[in-house]
Amino acid sequence: MPCPAHTPPRIKAITPTVISAIRPLRLVTSPNLPLDRLTRRPLGVPVRVGPELEWEDRKVRHLSSLEDHFRITEIERAAGESFRNINMAIVADDQPISRQDFQRFVTDRGAFVWLVDGVIVAYLLLEQVDGAAHIEQVTVHPEHARQGIGAQLIVVADSWARVRGLPAVTLTTFRDVPWNAPYYERLGFRAFLPGDWGAAMGARMDTEAARGLEAWPRMAMIRPVSKLRTAEAGVHE
Repeated sequence: MPCPAHTPPRIKAITPTVISAIRPLRLVTSPNLPLDRLTRRPLGVPVRVGPELEWEDRKVRHLSSLEDHFRITEIERAAGESFRNINMAIVADDQPISRQDFQRFVTDRGAFVWLVDGVIVAYLLLEQVDGAAHIEQVTVHPEHARQGIGAQLIVVADSWARVRGLPAVTLTTFRDVPWNAPYYERLGFRAFLPGDWGAAMGARMDTEAARGLEAWPRMAMIRPVSKLRTAEAGVHE
């Protein structure tokens, strides 16, 4: 989001007041995902959260080394081409995450990949920002888009936050790109207003503006972590 002319006061962390102002979360899963005949849960929801997340028909695992970095950059570049098609070449040409930055997510156990037939097709990068779980990046290779993978990785983010006692999940995104803010809104995210940002979120938005992303409206979004019991959410920790 472009840096406002007047920077509002910033809170230090996510507070109960901020959370209570958000519409209650409904756990969203893709209607296209088939249901398990016994559990009636969508195939592809995690059956446990730990050093490795096992899924019923796919697999999500913690990234344990830099060996996946090259594939991550391939996915990021491929996904970026969608922005070129809507005259956002600056975004398409933005440099993928560096090995050094990627290593930080790996070390902090905030990096996940989604595999199909043993091949990485999507990834999720998480870190703690101002007392919330922040999605730095969630990207699906275009060849595997519209299969509910992104939505299921958001469930992983929700679980990651819950086990750390974090009350919300946040992200920054383009306001008017159909597969950005409108998509996240369908998954229960709402606008995260500047007056509620902490210092780290404010700095993040300023950095994005400095990279030229302010040419198109940016926004921060927030979703409270599900208060459902683990079994009800279909996530077994």
